[in-house]
Amino acid sequence: MLRTGFLGLLALTLAGCGGEGTSVSPNTAIPVYSVKGTVKFKDGKVVTEGLVEFVSQAEVTKGRSSTAKVKPDGSYELETFDKGKGAFAGPSLARITPLIHGSGPAVDDEGNPIEGKVEKKAASSIPAKYNDYKTSGLSFTIEKKENVIDIVLEADASDIKGKVEKTSEKGKE
Repeated sequence: MLRTGFLGLLALTLAGCGGEGTSVSPNTAIPVYSVKGTVKFKDGKVVTEGLVEFVSQAEVTKGRSSTAKVKPDGSYELETFDKGKGAFAGPSLARITPLIHGSGPAVDDEGNPIEGKVEKKAASSIPAKYNDYKTSGLSFTIEKKENVIDIVLEADASDIKGKVEKTSEKGKE
């Protein structure tokens, strides 16, 4: 009887923890905040696919990340691994990486296949500097509210091989 009462109390305690934007953790429940936006080149063309990743630099959540796939219209919405949609409040570094679609034969500098070698193939070409937190130059502060963060890559889409589309402006044809 005593064991059953203890287990029931434990179950009620765990069920009552958390709430919207929080979850039970061994330390404390740390909320996440909505982060949405678009990824574009400086000439206004949207990046139509890739992966956006923010990594927290805040003391309490340093190193914890939030990710999102870039949709065909250039939009993204961050999610954490265990907390759902959003990102941790405070300063964050960001990077944008291309999606990998299968693999194919490795090629040399002249585009000739290298016999017996296989490499992963990216579907789009995000400039390499954006693939790493240290070189991307992308840093943002996530506020304790809904955040809209539009990311502009300092390259023209015409300079990049990959999937890009011109964004249309409302009211203009």
